[in-house]
Amino acid sequence: MIRSLCAAAFGGLLLLLIAAPASAETKSFNNPMQGPNRLDWCHSWGTGCGAQAATAWCKAQGYPGGATTFAIANDIGASQPTRLISTGAVC
Repeated sequence: MIRSLCAAAFGGLLLLLIAAPASAETKSFNNPMQGPNRLDWCHSWGTGCGAQAATAWCKAQGYPGGATTFAIANDIGASQPTRLISTGAVC
């Protein structure tokens, strides 16, 4: 059975995403974007932070296996706005 993998490094959210669609390979995504902004660390305001937000982003990109690795991008919100994957709200 082939498993899809998607790893995300988040900050305000996201630094790295690793994904594998229908193959055993993985794919990394640095600084993932949600629309015109960096992806926020949380799925919704203050909830679902880290894995839930990373997995939702991976799935939205067509990687059904979800996130396997993710990390916060420290202080990203201080330098640029981030966007929630759940509602599109900008922080």
